[in-house]
Amino acid sequence: MRQLALVVLGVCVGAGCKSKTAAPVKRTRPAPAVEYVTQPTPAAGPNQPAATPAVPVGKLAATGVRAAEAEPNNDPKSAQGLAAPMLVAGALSDATDVDMYAFTVDKPSVVAFTAVSAGDLVVELRDGAGTSVAKSDRGGNAVAEGVPNFPVAKGRYVIAVKAFRKAEPAKSKTAKPSKTKPAETAAVGVSAPPASAVPYELQATLTATGATATTGVELEPNLDAGTANDLFIGEAATGYLGWTGDVDVWKLSVEGLAARNALDFELSAVEGVTPTITILDAVGRPLAQRAGSKGRMLAIRNVVPVVGTNVPPFFFVAVSAERSNPQLAYRLSVVARVLGGNEELEPNDGNLTAQPLQLGQKIAASWQLGDADSFVIAAEPISRRVTISITPAQGADLVGEVLVANQAVVEFNHHGNGGSETVDVDLPAGAETFVHVHGNPKRKPVEGPYEIAVELAHGDPMPTEQR
Repeated sequence: MRQLALVVLGVCVGAGCKSKTAAPVKRTRPAPAVEYVTQPTPAAGPNQPAATPAVPVGKLAATGVRAAEAEPNNDPKSAQGLAAPMLVAGALSDATDVDMYAFTVDKPSVVAFTAVSAGDLVVELRDGAGTSVAKSDRGGNAVAEGVPNFPVAKGRYVIAVKAFRKAEPAKSKTAKPSKTKPAETAAVGVSAPPASAVPYELQATLTATGATATTGVELEPNLDAGTANDLFIGEAATGYLGWTGDVDVWKLSVEGLAARNALDFELSAVEGVTPTITILDAVGRPLAQRAGSKGRMLAIRNVVPVVGTNVPPFFFVAVSAERSNPQLAYRLSVVARVLGGNEELEPNDGNLTAQPLQLGQKIAASWQLGDADSFVIAAEPISRRVTISITPAQGADLVGEVLVANQAVVEFNHHGNGGSETVDVDLPAGAETFVHVHGNPKRKPVEGPYEIAVELAHGDPMPTEQR
């Protein structure tokens, strides 16, 4: 299978990493014998562009003559010819049936295809060698499967349509014989063949690749630094996480930003998609990464665009996900603003990038999904007793951890949603102290601002000499 991972000078990003195991697909119950219609698409909002309207499942909302499937077409040699654009009405006779449709590309192009059915389909795009180069397996009955904008070079390709089948569980040599009754055998192991054929419709289009990208609109391929699309501060861009393992890379110029400028990145919610944003510098070093939650917006805020010596003044922004959605586009935006004097500075996700926190200081910070903030209290020549407090503003349940000399000292999480967390800690002389802040994994995440502060606690030892 063609590797769709993003590699920017050797860095593997997010869900596109070849070694990462995809999350399991949750399947729906079998569809009743009625016509289904996909849920109405919500109106476009500030974080979500207009999406494809709802269409009847099993019948694409497209005009044109529907060609009938011609069997046999279950291998590349006998694949039915597909002269895109074309609509095909086919049917899977049983759980093992695979229908293949072949088309030929004579110049670099972009292929888009969609298959709809009341059943649970899996569709793949295979190249001339039979390698799967793009796959759609979103999971569940009556879920449209497809690929919106996959780049193809000159050659022959095949679209394969099949039913989802559960993998047969491995048999242990030491396992005892199953006591399953014969009448129950069909309910375990490989999915039983359907009682009747499962009809579907397949639509495919082929568009010649343009010479340049339209501003703010994704142009595939864009899976690495060499093919990245331009992203501009103050303007939104749209794209698709169009197939399993798809990674979209955007190039952002940060030239001319002042030292107290910060960037806020926002990725709109996409139904059924668990997104990841990774920000890298011009030579491929990761600066920040966020892994979001399924179907929710994802943000990285307060990113200070520090550019290293002899490093070009631009960033790469990689968008990836565990699951695809060929129907709904995402919206990626980046806004620059001036930081206040006591605001959190990103990236500060670990001890190497921890933000200094001084005695008597308060820092206005923000917590988002997948975020973990790190602050450092500088070493003092004498021991200290301090009070550390974390106060969320919007009902978040935040957890604090204090580490002295890289050894965990205490975790404080006592007051639940919206509660201010405080702890008194004795800091030994000569040791740096790190404070980590993250969300409580046992609670529903509530994003928003919080304040972190450190001050001398009651009972702090007095200094032995005037400083």
